[in-house]
Amino acid sequence: MGVQTTHPLGSLAKNEHISGHIIPTSPEVGFAYFQEFAAADDALDEALIFETGLTIAATSNVFREVLAILETTALDPDALELKF
Repeated sequence: MGVQTTHPLGSLAKNEHISGHIIPTSPEVGFAYFQEFAAADDALDEALIFETGLTIAATSNVFREVLAILETTALDPDALELKF
């Protein structure tokens, strides 16, 4: 499975923060990944592909093939965010 990263050097970024896999090129429900792993800076952000193929209707646009991503952090287990 191919994976894209936001950092030009791949997984090692400034200050030795390790970037996670942002979005797999072929996302599948249940795929979990780190978005950022920098324990020294209190950043342990994780995400899970919750749903794929959604259609979202907004005021003036319709968006197709939308992902629903559940974001969490081990630093605050009660904090959950669902993003589209």
